Amino acid sequence: MGQNKKKITVLSKLVINEYLVRDEELEDSIEYRTYLLANPNDSILLTNTKDISYKYNDYGNLTSIHTVSTKLSYDTEIKQGYQKLIETIKLNDQQLIEDIKIEEHSDIKTTKQLSYKNNLLKQVKTTESSVLRPEYFILNYEYNNKQLVGTISVEHSKHNQPPYFFKIACNYNANGALKSFTSKDTTLEFSYDKAKNPFAHLKTFYTDILNQELLFPLLHTNYKQQNNITQITNGDKLIIYKYTYNNDNLPIKAIVKDYYTPNMSEPYSFIQYEYFYKDLEITE
Repeated sequence: MGQNKKKITVLSKLVINEYLVRDEELEDSIEYRTYLLANPNDSILLTNTKDISYKYNDYGNLTSIHTVSTKLSYDTEIKQGYQKLIETIKLNDQQLIEDIKIEEHSDIKTTKQLSYKNNLLKQVKTTESSVLRPEYFILNYEYNNKQLVGTISVEHSKHNQPPYFFKIACNYNANGALKSFTSKDTTLEFSYDKAKNPFAHLKTFYTDILNQELLFPLLHTNYKQQNNITQITNGDKLIIYKYTYNNDNLPIKAIVKDYYTPNMSEPYSFIQYEYFYKDLEITE
């Protein structure tokens, strides 16, 4: 690696507020009634707030992610539940991730071990450390002729249960952006804007904590998401993202709404994002 210096703009903090739309059909739920108590006069019910901060090394790659979540408790005598997660990322000399540890209140809950072949990610083994119900995922990667992930073989095992195997096929558009995931009878399809993605400068793929639930198969691979997702379709579910951008064409706010496509009049939940940036001098 050279010693040239340059300044880049990086995401330093992300605040996520999660809401549930008021729905009379849910009023028998203890969880839902808890949200109503905290938001008695609102048509939308705040359920969770995540405050996420990002730290980078001299090459502009992530080294740690701190997440503080404040969630309303199901127990109406307890107003809020609190969770602090610290994700620590160990990089090798090629700035590829060797392992990741996720701590919750100083206890290691999740570990990821990554292995490579010719600097391409070949396997990720994730272990969830739960005393009562430990589980693990093993992801093995195969690449297409453009050296993008083509197929992911997944092994998922829970405590005292036989492992479950499935495969995910990745399809890309002409610009190299992920077009769809397909696994068995499920297909997720993605659309994008033309603005800059806050994580596009990273050597390996990363996305925010909520999108990880859908995009986890590509995490830490060489995939480059240059733009921001505007829509995800998954069977009868539809997720729509609407952004506000700054003068550098980076998102500073986003509203994410979840719909069931048979009834598009009202979302059943939505999420607000607020992005904060800083300039960082890095070594190339």
